[in-house]
Amino acid sequence: MAYIIIVVGSPIKKYGPKVYFFGWCGGPSKLWPIITHVFYNIVRSLTFNTWMEMNAMPDTKALAQTMLKDPNFVDSLYDYMRIVDPIQKTVAYFARSHTEEICNGEHECFSLWERGQACENCISMRAFNSGDTIIKIDYRGDRVLMATAVPFNGADSQQVVELLKDITNTGIIDIEGKETDQIHKIITKRNQALVRDTLTGTYNREFIFERLPHDIARANEQGQPLTLIFAGINGFRTINDRYGLVAGDLVAKEFVKALKHYCAGKNDWCARYDGVEFILVLNNNTEKQAYQTCKRLAKKISRLTVPFEKKIIRISSDIGFYTINNEPLTAQNLIDKARKGLYTTIEMESADRNEALENVIKRLSLTLREKETALLLLKGLTNTEIAEQLFVGVSTVKKHISSIFTKAEVRSRSEFIAKYTQT
Repeated sequence: MAYIIIVVGSPIKKYGPKVYFFGWCGGPSKLWPIITHVFYNIVRSLTFNTWMEMNAMPDTKALAQTMLKDPNFVDSLYDYMRIVDPIQKTVAYFARSHTEEICNGEHECFSLWERGQACENCISMRAFNSGDTIIKIDYRGDRVLMATAVPFNGADSQQVVELLKDITNTGIIDIEGKETDQIHKIITKRNQALVRDTLTGTYNREFIFERLPHDIARANEQGQPLTLIFAGINGFRTINDRYGLVAGDLVAKEFVKALKHYCAGKNDWCARYDGVEFILVLNNNTEKQAYQTCKRLAKKISRLTVPFEKKIIRISSDIGFYTINNEPLTAQNLIDKARKGLYTTIEMESADRNEALENVIKRLSLTLREKETALLLLKGLTNTEIAEQLFVGVSTVKKHISSIFTKAEVRSRSEFIAKYTQT
């Protein structure tokens, strides 16, 4: 008679992340690989004495004892086992079974999937963060694998055990008659659903704390700067109250599009942190580059309009950033530092305008009085108002303005302002 193991109990917290007792039933099942993997992960994390203390039926104890002592049975539950550092994304140990070691040198864990970059759906980091066993299905070439990640307290507290099983021909995933590209799309779609925000399509909060620790560690190891930009939509509740939730959703989507525009590098990414607060992570990006990016982003957002039911919705935002240079910060520390430096888009545009004005003045070689006049002129003040501000006569102001126009090669106030705006 064939046996499979099924979960029939509830968690027993004191024995580990999650511990269940098991019952037995006969008959084959397509769920056999999944069930046996769950069984294997749990019993590997327990001592045999703990297992015997569980509420198993008396006539199954002898069978369980025989199975657990048989290395061939244990080896049949997985094809490969490896020990992974989820933050560094490296493999410290890789074996086919308890008797056949494949590799005992560090290499990138995601190299297994042959995609050249860290997995979006990183189960080792999720297992590490949650303290729970995590399972995913992924592909390598034309083979479909099930990966199970189990956190444990070893010599290195960051390590996770991963068990890999080839399930291509088990029927768990309906791939019969499908081309390899179709299979890849099916699996990729399922994995992305776990790390993508359903509204905006950008990464979700879980992804932030699974990827950002790795990016920080990699930047520090390679001696490269890393920038995190924090941006939130101002007055979002007012938008929802005035125009409705549908309009609010459109605003959030357009805001994310503006952020994604600045994900220029292969390893740059954007994610929804909380509500209508988002982060942008730019790898190998200096503080000076980050500041310029924030200014451009502020300008882009301030000019952003969202048409809705014959109305135009305008968006304003708070934007802040922080750049690390070999700083061992946690993901949350980095986010908090970026939030502390928040500026509104109006403030950033004003700073950008003043900086551009200073450049114009230097280029025109204006005198001190001409510089003061130009600053007030570009603020929209009349000749009389400028005279009052500078404590001079209107005729003197006109003289300064005439000199400014000559140096700027313009004929009128409006032409001078327009030329500055384009600068």
